[in-house]
Amino acid sequence: PIYRPLGSERTNRDGYVEIKVAEPNVWELKHRWLWEQHNGPVTKGYVLIFADGNKSNITIDNLIMVSRAQLVRLNQNGLIQDSKELTETAINVVDLMVKISHMKKSKRK
Repeated sequence: PIYRPLGSERTNRDGYVEIKVAEPNVWELKHRWLWEQHNGPVTKGYVLIFADGNKSNITIDNLIMVSRAQLVRLNQNGLIQDSKELTETAINVVDLMVKISHMKKSKRK
């Protein structure tokens, strides 16, 4: 194995950029590392998505934290777009879909 200094980057099998954060060989997902530098840890049960759908666009403005439930619905409906504004709108639509579903279920009881 080739030695890489701290701060080195590599791309993993899934296409995500990783950054070396500690010795001897500790790597983290760069987008997650960047988020944590600005916002602290990702909340349990939540994940980060790229607002424009581009895994290589690793800027704090392109990261959105969503719940796993939101992510499932976003993926089921193909709602993660190549535009931050459209993806943010899609998250609101998903939240609305969930709210409507809960209201329908509560009416049935």
